[in-house]
Amino acid sequence: IPCVPWQSQTSGHDCQCADFFKYLVRIMDYIRRDRYLTQHASWFLRELRLIAYRQFLKAYQSVSMETMAREFGLGVAFLDREVSSYVAAGWPLV
Repeated sequence: IPCVPWQSQTSGHDCQCADFFKYLVRIMDYIRRDRYLTQHASWFLRELRLIAYRQFLKAYQSVSMETMAREFGLGVAFLDREVSSYVAAGWPLV
C-alpha cells in the first residue's frame, strides 16, 4: 500500500499501539477507495483492531481501561464500547 510508511509494518508487532492505530486509519482510507476491497473494509478494520487488543492483553494479567486507552491513543468510552462488543459477540480477547 503506497500511502503507508515502512514503520507501519512493524508498529503492531513492536507493540507501538497508538502508532499502529494511526497507520491503520491511513490503510483504511486506501482500502475504502478500492472498489474491490471497500466491501470488506469494516470486517478488515474490526479484525486488525481485535488482533492488536489481543496482542496487548497477552502481556498483562490485569490492566485498566485507562491504561489501555492511553496506549492505543483512544478514549476510554470508545475502548469500553469496542471491547464490550467483542466480548458480547463471543470473540475472546485473551
